[in-house]
Amino acid sequence: MQTALPIILCSLTCLVLIISHFIPHEANTVVFNEIKGNWYAVIKVAGYAIATLAVLRSHIRRLQARTTDWQYSTVALVCFLVFPLTYLFDNIRENNGLFVTTNFSDSDITDTSVLRDTTVQLELLTGETYSGKVSKIDGKKRRLTVKLDLAISDLGKSSQSLRIGEQSLQLSVGETTIIPSKLMTVKRRGLFFQGLGRPLSIKKDGVVTSWVYDNVVSPLDTTMFALVAFYICSAAYRSFRVRNFEAGVLLATGIIVMLVNSPPTSLMWDGAFPAKTAVDQFFVDKALINLKDWLLAVPGQAASRAILIGGALGLVTQSLRVLFGIERSWLG
Repeated sequence: MQTALPIILCSLTCLVLIISHFIPHEANTVVFNEIKGNWYAVIKVAGYAIATLAVLRSHIRRLQARTTDWQYSTVALVCFLVFPLTYLFDNIRENNGLFVTTNFSDSDITDTSVLRDTTVQLELLTGETYSGKVSKIDGKKRRLTVKLDLAISDLGKSSQSLRIGEQSLQLSVGETTIIPSKLMTVKRRGLFFQGLGRPLSIKKDGVVTSWVYDNVVSPLDTTMFALVAFYICSAAYRSFRVRNFEAGVLLATGIIVMLVNSPPTSLMWDGAFPAKTAVDQFFVDKALINLKDWLLAVPGQAASRAILIGGALGLVTQSLRVLFGIERSWLG
């Protein structure tokens, strides 16, 4: 049963998805959306959790045994701790404060994109004005949330008329009134757990996360790709050795494309052969560019489509093998 049960479940799921995709029936659509929306999300999260634990266990064992290059495992474990903490810190920082929520109509806001991450002003009937930033816009529910630039500790002071609950507020951007005075809900949020059903919002543009990405991840990415360039040059040198006719065609095509794309060639070729007619311009003045475009559009596209068709046929074959239980390597 340890082998048969996973194969049966995999085959049944594949059949249900294939039938739901090719037979547009209401019941099939419901099943397809259920599998794609809920089942897939659960399996994906479980897969991420298992993969994370497996990688952590592998690096911890390598660190304990002090095997070859165990220092890299130390770096990996530090990154595993640092990056989740930056996301968590940004999430706590962004969700801890005072938030104003209100509904809006199409007449109030026609284009919601102009208000995303925009600083707005909220004015009470007493004339007190509070500034804030639009943190969330739900276009379907026509709902808008603003995070106030006001500390929770300042709420309730004698100088503040703002209070938790519903109050009449007017929302504006600069001198322009976006939403006239109406009842809006003022809520207080602490940390990041705001009750059952509220999703954990981890934003990519947090202050700490952005700093870590700009000063750590981005430079390391640049360094890695810079090092890869030397390996590419070495591989190109080995590939461009003219040992047969095919290698000669590859070498000639590569030289033409590289020469056309290099700035010195354009500077030397442009204006060297003045074109008097449109034919001369096509065959003489733009000869290298037209040759490069033809090589990429005709032989290059033909080869790409052949590879794509071959890959698709291989994917179909492998899917059928998995569907009928012939391919079992995925069982481990």
